Amino acid sequence: MNLESLKEKYRSASESDSYEVHEDFIKMLLSSSELEVLNYHYDLLRERQNRELYLRLRAAFVKRGQAAANLLVEKLKNEREPAMRADILHLLGRMRHEAALPLAREAIQSPDGDFRDRGVYVLGWMGEIEDIDLLKGRLLNDPDPKVRADAATAHDQIKDNLPGAKNKLLANLKEGLEKEKDEKVCGWIIVTIQDIIKKSFGLKEDIEEGEVRGNVSAAKQKCLAHLSSL
Repeated sequence: MNLESLKEKYRSASESDSYEVHEDFIKMLLSSSELEVLNYHYDLLRERQNRELYLRLRAAFVKRGQAAANLLVEKLKNEREPAMRADILHLLGRMRHEAALPLAREAIQSPDGDFRDRGVYVLGWMGEIEDIDLLKGRLLNDPDPKVRADAATAHDQIKDNLPGAKNKLLANLKEGLEKEKDEKVCGWIIVTIQDIIKKSFGLKEDIEEGEVRGNVSAAKQKCLAHLSSL
């Protein structure tokens, strides 16, 4: 494939907000699995000025399969840009690559909040029984409220792979809800508990806005009362 043609196409796509224009470029990009094109696709993930295009390019990378996953593992050895290391972890997790889980376990100890955040995502997707305690640590002690909130929702994700761990997951979430002072994080903990036990305490997730709607204080009281009765 002519790389210069791809670059010219990207320049046009990066100046547009059109879904059709973006998808036209991505279709052209994915039509080749040559190494220079894979490397070019990887380097495009550094360009985040057009956020919608960046997110679409990141999702498109997952579609490349094993060859792209192997490239990411190699890139990780020398990649120093924190945002790119976080993206590598995220992508390997989406691809369910064997390298993702040990990397996620390391990531949650990182001083970089974004890397820790991607780590809890991957633990939710791929985690094993011992990883529940790692998620609990982030839920109870992470200094970043976003990481604590995502550690809560990761409890729901990991439940799909470990249905027998339901009680352990609920115990973590109950402890987190009792300790948490941030209302938004409390909202995400309660929504996660609602999803696990299939009972509403008055909160709803607005998927498009990525927010929780409802009276968090009232829901917290109801939720804790219900969990204490179990």
